Amino acid sequence: MILVVDTDQEQYYDFNDVGGEIWAALDRGQDTVDIADFLVRDYEVDPDLAKSDVEKFVNSLLDRKLVKAKGAHDEESL
Repeated sequence: MILVVDTDQEQYYDFNDVGGEIWAALDRGQDTVDIADFLVRDYEVDPDLAKSDVEKFVNSLLDRKLVKAKGAHDEESL
């Protein structure tokens, strides 16, 4: 489990194992396609479902300003 604290909004987010895997992969600089491929291999999920779920999770992180898209400054980039 990974716990992320947003001190600006005074909120915290705890991610399950898969969310933690996605977070760690983003931290390593992997893109959403590579992350979805990893989930397909390691968790034996449908490729379309993995891609959709990764995109939803990443968009949720972006909406909450927990990460920024590649090329953005100051925070973790996708």
